[in-house]
Amino acid sequence: MLKNYFIAALRNIRKFKAYSFINIYGLAVGMACAILILLYVQHELSYDKFNKNHDRIYRLVSERKTPQGITRDITSPPPLAEALMTDYPQIKTVRFLNIDNPVPLVKAGANRFYEKQFFFADPGVLDLFTIPLVTGDAGTALSKPNTIVISETAAEKYFGSANPVGKILTFNNMLDLEVTGVFKNLPSNSTLRFDFLVSFSTLQGWLGKEFVENWHNNMCQTYLMLPENLHAKSFTAQLPAFINKHFDKSNNLKQIYLQPLDRIHLYSSKDYDLASGGDISYIYLLTAIAFFVLAIACFNYMSLTISQFTRRSKEIGVRKLIGAVKKQLVAQFIIEGTLSIVISLCIAILLISIAVPYFNKIVGVKLEFNSGSIGTIILPAAIVFLSGLLSSAYPALVISSFQPITALKGIKNVTSKIGFRKILVVVQFSLTILLITGTWVVYKQLDFIQNKQLGFDVNKVIVVPIRDEEMRQNPEPVKNKLLENPEIQQVSAAALLPGGPVGKTRFRAEGVANTGTMNMLWVDYDFVKTLGIKLEAGRDFSKDFTTDADESFIINEEAVKQLGW
Repeated sequence: MLKNYFIAALRNIRKFKAYSFINIYGLAVGMACAILILLYVQHELSYDKFNKNHDRIYRLVSERKTPQGITRDITSPPPLAEALMTDYPQIKTVRFLNIDNPVPLVKAGANRFYEKQFFFADPGVLDLFTIPLVTGDAGTALSKPNTIVISETAAEKYFGSANPVGKILTFNNMLDLEVTGVFKNLPSNSTLRFDFLVSFSTLQGWLGKEFVENWHNNMCQTYLMLPENLHAKSFTAQLPAFINKHFDKSNNLKQIYLQPLDRIHLYSSKDYDLASGGDISYIYLLTAIAFFVLAIACFNYMSLTISQFTRRSKEIGVRKLIGAVKKQLVAQFIIEGTLSIVISLCIAILLISIAVPYFNKIVGVKLEFNSGSIGTIILPAAIVFLSGLLSSAYPALVISSFQPITALKGIKNVTSKIGFRKILVVVQFSLTILLITGTWVVYKQLDFIQNKQLGFDVNKVIVVPIRDEEMRQNPEPVKNKLLENPEIQQVSAAALLPGGPVGKTRFRAEGVANTGTMNMLWVDYDFVKTLGIKLEAGRDFSKDFTTDADESFIINEEAVKQLGW
């Protein structure tokens, strides 16, 4: 009997080719879109959870008082980590210090590269985080000064297929670092991004004891792991006493709190982060969009299925006349629906396999569609199967309940009994209108972002990073050489990119009692002219005024407002 049901289902698919194509492929495309979005959502939610102790690892976040209000950032002084372990022996801490300005030059023989992912870290980093070593001893790899562990990518880049352990990497022509281990490349869902980890004790020999013992030197990022029997809230309640003990008023430190490791990526909006993060609100939005798309596909499938079944009322009447009972008719329709859904799911999986590489380029991540994606497929597939069963069983139960003579009279007497289809159409069009409206709003927002006047001219302006330290100190020869090209109208230099993260500098302002820090960008002459910045008052930097090199500033309107000038 079951075999006959499947044969009949295949015959109906072949008989109604246009209907079957629209129904099956429409559902397949909807499922593919929803699953792709959910794969991205799953990837975003999985950040840092590859660490076996991720639920006990936290990052320290500091709140400081400034004249502009309360500021929050993830920087902390170097002595903080050791003081925490001294006062609270049950916890473990790790410090990170990123060297990226200027980007350091790393050398090994003839191989010379500028590396952004270069960090100094405590020896416990390989224990606190799940960073397995391919070669080397995790317990001693970073225990001595001038030692370094590198990623598999860096090992191949500098040493090829040779074993790098025991070999030397030179940092900025200053430090010779011995390679003591090679760790596996960090997964794409890690907020920690580094290819080089140098022992933190190296800093004392390089920058001096004063650097690592300075409580005003907020350059490190501190992570800690709590024991299983200590809750984060309980530990945080002890930190005010710790602050009063180790920080003086000049630090302007208000409080320190713990940020869970697995919430950093989606719940962090702090400055000076190790990697650009996501936003949990976007995850909620994308999840809603995925289910809206899936709902539209399901409603479309259900509506078409119900419509098709009402057209087959005469077929049902004939089947009942020759002896078919209600449960057999319902089974037939359910099997037909299930077969269509299975075909749709297979097509959806094929579409996803094809689309993943292109989708990765759009969203900038490395999603993989493999056995680990089964959990992501199950939920949409379950929703589709339930929708399919409902769309197959509902009309089957209604139509098969009619007397044969009533069913043989045709569609007019049957469709009036199925108001459910009208509800589906209304909901389907409502969701479609909602998605179209949302798409239009997003388009207008992106258009605003791309065309908003930023206060400087971004057209025909290119940025060339200067790595050489001598050029950084004196960019004039480079500027003069570039200006020999008749196609180049203006050249200037800046320490960092305008619009991006810049350095905070402490200052005092004339006539202002309480001042604090300002974001400041160090620039060369002609910077205002090169970027087409409009000055509301005053003048540009000029070589005619010798004091401009060391004593002059250009501030923006917001700074004037906050200072009350």
